[in-house]
Parts: sequence; structure tokens; C-alpha cells
Amino acid sequence: MRQWVLSVPKRLRYFMQRDGAVLNMVLRIFLRVIAQSLQAHCPGALSVEKAALHIGAVAFIHRFGSSLNEHVHFHVCVVDGVFEEVAGDADTDSQSQ
Repeated sequence: MRQWVLSVPKRLRYFMQRDGAVLNMVLRIFLRVIAQSLQAHCPGALSVEKAALHIGAVAFIHRFGSSLNEHVHFHVCVVDGVFEEVAGDADTDSQSQ
């Protein structure tokens, strides 16, 4: 498990703080870059189609800095590796009754 942190320049923080669509777009780009980095550095990932590789991550959006100033940034906990989607694997989750 690794923690990745993204902090953006002050000029961009305003737009991220005010517009949820911009915030989501920046987070998606950040996660895509992390996924590409892990796919490039995982042994055996080169022999698998990239669409079948996925990462496991939990993102935390922080909206304030330590002095309670507006400071949008991301902390993302990422599993150190990638998961391969196997064709024909059904979802094994079952509903409890």
C-alpha cells in the first residue's frame, strides 16, 4: 500500500474548490496517471491487455490545509500493483437475505 498526494498550484485551487466537475476531472486524471505508472512498472503487466488491468485505490479529498486555509488536495491510498480482469469471471458477491 502506498500513499500518493497531489497538490495543485494556488491559481487552480479556486476552480477546484468551486466546481465539482473540475475537482472530479483532476482526480480522474491523477488516478489515470497512477494506473499508467503501475501498469508500466509491474512485472508481467506488459503481456496483458491494458484494458484488463485495474488498480485498487481509495481517494480522500482534503479541502483545507493545516491552518484551515482553503487548500484542495488529494491523498490516495493505492495497492502496490495491478489487478487483472479475467474473462468469464462472474461477480461472486451474494446478497444476504
